[in-house]
Amino acid sequence: MDVISVNAGYFLGYSGKHIDYLKKPWKALLGSQEEQDNLRELADIIESEDPDHVLVQEVDGGSFRSKFDGQHRKIIENLKKGFDRSFDCKYRGSLFPRLPLFRLMGNLVLHSSGRVVNHRLGTGRKNLVQELSLKEVSIFSLHLATFSSTIRRKQLQELERIAKQRERFVLAGDLNLHKSEKEINRLENQLGQVVESPGKTFPACDPSQKLDLVTASQGVRITDLHGLGNRFSDHIPIKFSLEFE
Repeated sequence: MDVISVNAGYFLGYSGKHIDYLKKPWKALLGSQEEQDNLRELADIIESEDPDHVLVQEVDGGSFRSKFDGQHRKIIENLKKGFDRSFDCKYRGSLFPRLPLFRLMGNLVLHSSGRVVNHRLGTGRKNLVQELSLKEVSIFSLHLATFSSTIRRKQLQELERIAKQRERFVLAGDLNLHKSEKEINRLENQLGQVVESPGKTFPACDPSQKLDLVTASQGVRITDLHGLGNRFSDHIPIKFSLEFE
């Protein structure tokens, strides 16, 4: 079973360098003129790699800054291979889900089988976890809190309780473990399993941080984990295979 995971950065085309955000702040407000090309590039990667499932963090559901009625719909239109899709807003609370921009910022799972269950963690504004429930395994697509390691730790504790109710599971996505090895080691100790990394994935133009990670429970082996080249996001997409014992 082959899986691709990527933080698409809403297909705004930022490089991930601080100077890029400072030079082009209008992209975050008005969108990117390269949006269609960036969406096409992800579709090209999916077509060439031919995964069974795709986990995409940071997708615009059709806000005023997008040219399309949902980037998740446009990705499907660009693909020859058929996928089912599940998109949902990644924020919770009384304010964010009702704001014109934030209520349409979400995450996406493209899947060739199984069903998607959306979980809302009790900690953090950005709290959506999508579970792709398959016969062989449950794959959890993550995009954890960006700025607080304390919130990330609480989110992972809650997620651990959910995941360990499954016979076999995989956690994958942008874990935002900005304190790098310290947070990775803490997660390994917490779960009792190894966190796998394809190497540094952020910023895409000159990677210096391991943010896009995968870990699996007993009975699941992660193989062929590696990064894929791209020019559409501030993160490098990752691809991995799953084998079952």
